[in-house]
Amino acid sequence: MTLRFLSLSTVAALLAAAPAARAQTTISLGLRAGANLATRAGDDPAYQFSNNNSGTATIVSNTQQSYNRQAIVAPQFGAVLDVRFGNLALQPAVLFSQKGVEQTLDATTTTTYSFGGAPFSKSTLTEKLHSTSRANYLEIPVNLVYTTGGDHGFQVFAGPYVAFGMGGRTEIENQGNSTSNNGGSSSSTNNYYNYGNTFFIYRDTYPGAPVTGTGTGSNANTYPAPYDANSGPVVARRFDAGLNAGIGYRFRAVQVQLGYGLGLVNQQTGKAPAFSTEPTAYRQRVAQLTATYFFSPAKAASAL
Repeated sequence: MTLRFLSLSTVAALLAAAPAARAQTTISLGLRAGANLATRAGDDPAYQFSNNNSGTATIVSNTQQSYNRQAIVAPQFGAVLDVRFGNLALQPAVLFSQKGVEQTLDATTTTTYSFGGAPFSKSTLTEKLHSTSRANYLEIPVNLVYTTGGDHGFQVFAGPYVAFGMGGRTEIENQGNSTSNNGGSSSSTNNYYNYGNTFFIYRDTYPGAPVTGTGTGSNANTYPAPYDANSGPVVARRFDAGLNAGIGYRFRAVQVQLGYGLGLVNQQTGKAPAFSTEPTAYRQRVAQLTATYFFSPAKAASAL
């Protein structure tokens, strides 16, 4: 009789506690807007200069370069779902997030042409390459958030994200000059300037294959693939993934967070058949400042 009474009491207690447990779980929908301070992590890209070695000439080139990488400010916005269990909340989101980088490469190449060991001519090419890349992503983060006061107070959060490329573009500015000196008898200088925009395409490897022109021996010309590392559209991998972490503060319906996104996937597309080496790898790095407004649970439920 006592055992039966205890069993019935336990069941009654669980049934009584179930509505209270459900009442402690709240679900609300929020809208987020903010800014990314985006850059990349990876080795400095190397400036590539090529010569056509023809006849009996000996060609020796020496390049000195300086490289600078700067962050860009880009938008982030989307929708956030808040599933709260007391002080803990699970916050998956669907966001438009723009990432990228600003790069400047200064290079000076000195080339000496010799015949039979005697210098015949010397040329100097000075170039400044400046580019700003902006890649658009559909990003899906899932963060676990701890708030000191439940729906208000200081926060810490962390979680993974996946992202999918949805286009973008790179603004490219190229200027320089070349000077030639033919054995000290004559010299010439040529200045040039180019500016334009090129769009992103997403692939795992560069498309195309080398195209060989007519001619034999030193007269044969090999042209680069249609989409190589130095010309044509910017090519990147479509899929990205990584980790987010940061701090924040929430006061009832408003949440402000400062976070950092650590990309773990190399976004540089693999080399095309025409390449002798892999292009320089890079990964996304993004500091994020965002504000989210959450609608009340009742409004969110009615919207769903």
